[in-house]
Amino acid sequence: MRSIPGSAPDKLSGYAYEDTRRLVALVEQAAALMEQKGEDAVREFGRKGSKWFSGPYYLFIYEPDGTCVFHPLQPDWIGKNMSELRDMNGKPMVRLVAQVGKTPENDASDWVFYLWPTKRN
Repeated sequence: MRSIPGSAPDKLSGYAYEDTRRLVALVEQAAALMEQKGEDAVREFGRKGSKWFSGPYYLFIYEPDGTCVFHPLQPDWIGKNMSELRDMNGKPMVRLVAQVGKTPENDASDWVFYLWPTKRN
């Protein structure tokens, strides 16, 4: 099977690890759902147990200015500018994530690596 440049299989072929390919595919599917359903897709992203919100994986959405639009684990952040939020090492992770949204290409994407504490029960 031949991939069309920019298509999902082509985007995934550059990743060595299956977990990474699965995560990238999930985000690509979420972006497609947002394009198709708009804000209605966000309700699906917040449904616990769905493919969008399962185990350690969940989606969050920030505006390019750092305002939180959706976060299933931190609903009190919604509507607030979180651009100064930093990870465990002081990296301004929201600002870095939001910068991707300022990229002029329609299919802009990037990775932002950060360390976030997990809750232990």
